[in-house]
Amino acid sequence: MEKEIGVNLKTYIVDLFKNLPTASRMMSKDWRSFESDKLYMRPYSIISVGAYEYEDADEMRIQMKHGKLDVVLAFEFRGTTVLHVLYNEAGKEIKNVLKQVQLGLHGLKIQIH
Repeated sequence: MEKEIGVNLKTYIVDLFKNLPTASRMMSKDWRSFESDKLYMRPYSIISVGAYEYEDADEMRIQMKHGKLDVVLAFEFRGTTVLHVLYNEAGKEIKNVLKQVQLGLHGLKIQIH
């Protein structure tokens, strides 16, 4: 994984949102040219996530530190796919997202480290 990719991703997103979009759409509507001089957005937070094929829990900690990530997802492919998850304080909201994902998927086990 790229060194400090988490910081780089967050910086990219912050820079991206400093500019107005060229197009936008409301839910279930067509895309339209963005013609306003302001963008109104709900408050949001940014977390950085890295993913790779699972080796072991120590490797997850190494990758989190090396990449300066908030969340590490490591997939273990076998009879039942296991998604290993490690997160820091900033990434703790991933738990709620993963609970919803798991409800809709069969054959996926989620293991929080």
